Amino acid sequence: MEWQHFFAGVPDFRIERSKLHKRSDILMLSLCAVLCGAEDFEDIATYGRQKEAFLRRFLHLPHGIPSHDTINRAFSRLYKDKFAQSLYNWSGELLGVVEHYQIAVDGKVLRATATPGKRNSGICLVSAWAQEQRLVLGQQRVEGKSNEKTAIPELLEGLELKGAVVSIDAMACHSTVAEQVTADAGTTCWRSRRTTRGFISRSASTCCGERGSCPRTSGLTSAAAG
Repeated sequence: MEWQHFFAGVPDFRIERSKLHKRSDILMLSLCAVLCGAEDFEDIATYGRQKEAFLRRFLHLPHGIPSHDTINRAFSRLYKDKFAQSLYNWSGELLGVVEHYQIAVDGKVLRATATPGKRNSGICLVSAWAQEQRLVLGQQRVEGKSNEKTAIPELLEGLELKGAVVSIDAMACHSTVAEQVTADAGTTCWRSRRTTRGFISRSASTCCGERGSCPRTSGLTSAAAG
């Protein structure tokens, strides 16, 4: 599938007659720039000017590289949920050719985002990481008065889990998470702690019983269960 199709579901708020740059060009330019280390809109525009010859191999760029103000305006009114879903779909397409793969789910607090003097005020993101492919499949922000237990189901809902081994630490050790993964033909593996070992043993038996013995999952679930 052509990469432009993945951005087709992202609404474009601009007036048709005033458009100089294609929405897909702006999004792809920004994505490439961020992957190469760009940290703001000026960096994205600078990257575009420096790599314009390369970018023209797959972007249209009818009026050249958009300015940093244009990129800023495009993202200021971007439907972030739609954009995130387009990236989820793209990563799922990349993994479509892989028969089995491991997804590691974990939450981390972003550095220097906490308010001094306030505990648990930092921005916490739960990420789904494809281990072998070294690819972030999705991220979900943990709301201020919530925790990873509520963010993980929302993250998994947007992922294609068929054939995947999903490894999660003990904090998210809950039957609803296991049921959500196995309902999509995936397998769950849990990190053990004393209070959850009994549940982990039952969960490993339930999740892996129908799939048979698998060298990739048997070691993980056995280690988790004991």
